[in-house]
Amino acid sequence: MKIYFLFATLLFRLYTPKYNFDYPDVRRDENQVEDYHGTLVKDPYRWLENLDSSETKKFVAAQNALTMPYLRECPHRDGIRQSVTSLTNYTKFGSMKKKGNRYFFKQSNGLQNQMSLFIQESLNGEPRLLLDPNKLSPDGTTTIVDFNPSEDGKLLAYKLSEKGSDWVRLYFMNVETEEKFTDKMNETKFTRADWTHDNGGVFYSKYFIIKKNTENLTDTESEETWKQQLYYHRLGTNQDEDILVVEFPDNPKWSCNGEVSHDGKYLMVYAEDELGPVLIHYINLVEFLKILQPMPTMIPIVENFEAEYYYVTNDDKFFLYLTNKDAPNWKIVGINFDNPQDLFWEEVIPEDPKFVLEWAVPVNHNKLVLSYLKDVKSTIQIRSLDGKDTFATYPMDPGTTYGLYRKRDDTEFFFAYESVLTPKRVYRLDFTEHEKSPSLQLYRESVIPGFNSSDYVLTQKFYVSKDGTKVPMFLSHKKKAVLGKKTPCLLYGYGGFNSIALPSFSPDQAMFMKNFNGVYAIANIRGGGEYGLNWYNSGRLLKKQNTFDDFHAAAKYLIDNNYTSSEKLSIHGSSNGGLLVAACLNQRPDLYGAAIGHVGVMDVVRFNHFPAGESWTSDYGSPQNVTQFEYLLKYSPLHNVRFPESDNTTQYPATLLFTADHDDRVVPSHSYKLIAEMQHTLGRDKRQRNPLLLLVQADAGHGAGKPTSKRIEEYTDMYSFICKSLDLDFEE
Repeated sequence: MKIYFLFATLLFRLYTPKYNFDYPDVRRDENQVEDYHGTLVKDPYRWLENLDSSETKKFVAAQNALTMPYLRECPHRDGIRQSVTSLTNYTKFGSMKKKGNRYFFKQSNGLQNQMSLFIQESLNGEPRLLLDPNKLSPDGTTTIVDFNPSEDGKLLAYKLSEKGSDWVRLYFMNVETEEKFTDKMNETKFTRADWTHDNGGVFYSKYFIIKKNTENLTDTESEETWKQQLYYHRLGTNQDEDILVVEFPDNPKWSCNGEVSHDGKYLMVYAEDELGPVLIHYINLVEFLKILQPMPTMIPIVENFEAEYYYVTNDDKFFLYLTNKDAPNWKIVGINFDNPQDLFWEEVIPEDPKFVLEWAVPVNHNKLVLSYLKDVKSTIQIRSLDGKDTFATYPMDPGTTYGLYRKRDDTEFFFAYESVLTPKRVYRLDFTEHEKSPSLQLYRESVIPGFNSSDYVLTQKFYVSKDGTKVPMFLSHKKKAVLGKKTPCLLYGYGGFNSIALPSFSPDQAMFMKNFNGVYAIANIRGGGEYGLNWYNSGRLLKKQNTFDDFHAAAKYLIDNNYTSSEKLSIHGSSNGGLLVAACLNQRPDLYGAAIGHVGVMDVVRFNHFPAGESWTSDYGSPQNVTQFEYLLKYSPLHNVRFPESDNTTQYPATLLFTADHDDRVVPSHSYKLIAEMQHTLGRDKRQRNPLLLLVQADAGHGAGKPTSKRIEEYTDMYSFICKSLDLDFEE
């Protein structure tokens, strides 16, 4: 009898739900079906794309009402919040630019919601506050997206965004008097704001827009944006008086931007289609500024969408560009604008077969500062402008390294470095100290009380993916951590859009290692740019599955090598990384313990129907193409939610999807529809004991500019979910 009782108890524990979830009843419209090339695709939650309907708002309220009590039940929630808050409470430095003899930089102190803009009149001068966005909105959701001083540093153009929107407004200020001009540029996003060297005005791009609400650019109703145009705005005039400089009426979906050359003589015009490569034209600025007539003559330089180009510098009409044309690892070419055919281009810095050229900046008149990447680790080089001589090399620890601004005639250069273990440091190269190989000077650094990076270790491992490809991965944890099957691990991935996933500092990662004794892992999967264009191409379009296979293989490596176990392994990704997480859930639900998907692209059959979506066809392909559609349908998260057919016991991992009501890049309906499908298909099955939840942030966007207070709450929610779902210990 005792044996029978023990056996019955064991069965009860195995088959009784660990949690009971009363998922909301969400209406399914089974009649909503669309025909794609003869394949009928059901879309029962299409109505959730109407973000402002009362029914959608009730759906959001019901989901949040289900999720928040679960998160509040985490016994260590207060400790998580306190630790994240403590690790966030330090001085942070943002972008930095030098114009004239003035230094402009963004900085926030402690727990301020947003970074403010400061100016110094000299290298070590007293900072003066120019603009504090924390005073512009009571909830801290107004942010300085970017700023651009005039060439002499006397005037300032700056862009403000509200509630995380990609839409920005462009404003102007007199730096010396701090007087704000009445000029205001609307209908702009993804734009530069380049000054003419006479301080007369700026070139910027705006959209011709069809929208319901012309005043509120953060309205949750999806807006149709098309036909980006390049304008010249004369300071002190109204926007409706701006001069149209460039448009492509026959190609309204092209984006266009203008960049003023270092000498102020030329305006480079870049046109980009949805696939990524660019065209280059130029306009003679000297002639344009004399007459200020619309649609000045443009002279073509690059006439085919073949590659990407980034301006480095120029000597009159001889221009240097960083490009991946016929160079998967990038190179620098010289183009004579009087003879621009590529047959006559000069190879100034040839492509290196082993190193990826990340960025290039001119400095000290005749030199270049370059950043090379080998096995996802950076090395800084100083080269001659003609590329013939290498003067100095500075190997960097694994992390993120980037130049802070370009000023060719300056004798100093600043770049930033950070890693999972090291908050931002700003380094300075002073060419007056040594003309060719100056020492690396630490100019600024962030210090976090209570966090000692020497207690932790950051290592790099390589693992083998499904097809035999060797993939790198960074691992961080306490030096004294006892690793094993009970060790919590958080695996991050992105794998898209040629973006490189480099180690960078975030308070939540520090908290995870410090208080959970966890392992934080970054998998450098294909689809990113870690090994140049070839690495990117091998993880996009009809090879996108490689991205998911690489991520599965990273998880398996961590489990097989005793860093963690499936039960203690969480995965995390945002945007394209949210797609990664959701696709991997569908393909290998047995491999992961918990999954966090932030603002993910979840409906890969309809992504191009939403704002910004058409620009993603470079990675995903187009549902209008039958071959690409059939491939998309095989991995689209929304369309592949199902239990494994060969396994009657496997359930989906504990899943939390984050989105935001003002995300106008990846609209929240992606996450709405996926969680509704998961709760319907999985949530009512006795196998599914793990939670399937959605959390929608109010007054927030895709992520950029999110106020500190909201980030702390988001981190608290995320790790409360992981902690409760995986039954983790928390060390105070």
